[in-house]
Amino acid sequence: MSNRKILHQQQDFSIGQIFGAVIVALGIITILGCGIYEIWENGCADQKAVSSVMSIGFLLAMLGMAFFFPDLLKSKRDGTTSSMRMAVFMIVAVFVFLVVKISWTCPSLKDFQLDSTWAYVIAAALGAKTVQSFSENRNITSTSSNIATTNNDSNKDIPLHDLTTIDAPPPTTIPAHILKK
Repeated sequence: MSNRKILHQQQDFSIGQIFGAVIVALGIITILGCGIYEIWENGCADQKAVSSVMSIGFLLAMLGMAFFFPDLLKSKRDGTTSSMRMAVFMIVAVFVFLVVKISWTCPSLKDFQLDSTWAYVIAAALGAKTVQSFSENRNITSTSSNIATTNNDSNKDIPLHDLTTIDAPPPTTIPAHILKK
């Protein structure tokens, strides 16, 4: 379980977080405005214009989240902003932008057409993130042995238990609760 907090217990927000909150609010206002306009016009509004503005609203909200929650894009290891997390976030943001734009003008799900190469782009981005995460975290813990490794400079192996402290002999008979099976 991670010990990260999304919002830290602090009184002051950084300039970037305030900027992110403004962008998120602008995106939500844009999304709500487009929805209200669409309802008000009874679906007779210019679909292409509304879909463009709606998708821009979603993109603004996603970008604002990146500014408001900067820890989501930081590496667990050293606390710096991860370029791979940023790349995956931007690819997903562009994908959401395109899906909202295309789907807003479709009258049914059957009419929704998205180029199949986007599946490859998303799979490549998430696969690259998985490989990067594995390579960063492979030295933190050892799952193939009974020895945990530390993340300090000396990188010494520390055993989970000391075999010299075990003074009870192993049982000579099978315990009764195992024999009942």
